[in-house]
Amino acid sequence: MRELLPKDFCEVIEPRIEAASRTFGDNAKHLHHCRSKFRFVSPGLHFSPAVYTGDRLKAIQQALVDERAIEVEYLKPSEKDASVLRLNPLGLVQVGPVGYLVATAFQYKDPRLYALHRIRTVRVLSEPVQPLEGFSLDQFIASRRMEFGGGDTIQLQATVDPELACYLEESRLSTDQKITQPVKDGPCRLTATVADSWQLRFWLLSQGEKITVEKPARLRREIVETLTAALKQYAPANPPC
Repeated sequence: MRELLPKDFCEVIEPRIEAASRTFGDNAKHLHHCRSKFRFVSPGLHFSPAVYTGDRLKAIQQALVDERAIEVEYLKPSEKDASVLRLNPLGLVQVGPVGYLVATAFQYKDPRLYALHRIRTVRVLSEPVQPLEGFSLDQFIASRRMEFGGGDTIQLQATVDPELACYLEESRLSTDQKITQPVKDGPCRLTATVADSWQLRFWLLSQGEKITVEKPARLRREIVETLTAALKQYAPANPPC
């Protein structure tokens, strides 16, 4: 997270953090050892952080502070050549190992995500950013847009095995999630309002045989098509190299 913060901001808060640490050490020496006993570990497979240069990040940070538009060369994953975009920076967000710029492009009003490591060049423009009325970075995150969807939600209905159901009772998919077990020791029924996103599909596929999507029908078809294509990769006609 330190890398995403403007240098001037870090220079202001770091002395205060150091002062707080000294106070902690002087006035609560009996608690000092606790600092080594609490950690946070992100769930899932470990990925190395994406690499991006400090100069480009510094330019984006300065544009955010000064509320200036920027011109970038951005390389999309599916393209070989970078595209030139005029962006209105709105915020920086770290998602696991990848940092993202939240911004609108050109005259459009729909905020999008731009991976920092895919930005090849940055030029801060003299023009101010085009204001986006009512925009809040916190609300943008709360709307599940960081899950790589359009912000829409769906009513997920699925059959899950008891083990996964137990996990979902402890860490719920949504506030309105409901899990029932029609037959003792049998499969469970799950309903929940969730973001219609890439992240949802990634999670559903990662559960393998432990979950079967029932509705929406469109989502069920997508999962079936993806699993069918994956199964073909393991067919005898495609032996490992």
